[in-house]
Amino acid sequence: LTDLNRDKGMPLGRFSWHPTGESIAIGSKQGVHIISRNKWTIRSNLSLGASVEAILCSWAPAGRYLAVLDSLGLVYL
Repeated sequence: LTDLNRDKGMPLGRFSWHPTGESIAIGSKQGVHIISRNKWTIRSNLSLGASVEAILCSWAPAGRYLAVLDSLGLVYL
């Protein structure tokens, strides 16, 4: 994905569907939001700390783990 709104400096976070399709993980400047597809509600918010952006998310094939790459180059599981 690329910035959809470059003029306003609001990049669209990277996302990854859970292997079962039950939820989606979306990276943003606030961390990672895991949203349930059932009712499109937020199931979890994962904060990475102040001024750290989640730029890439990827579920493990079995869906048990979520890997997140932050703007400092650190990977979280």
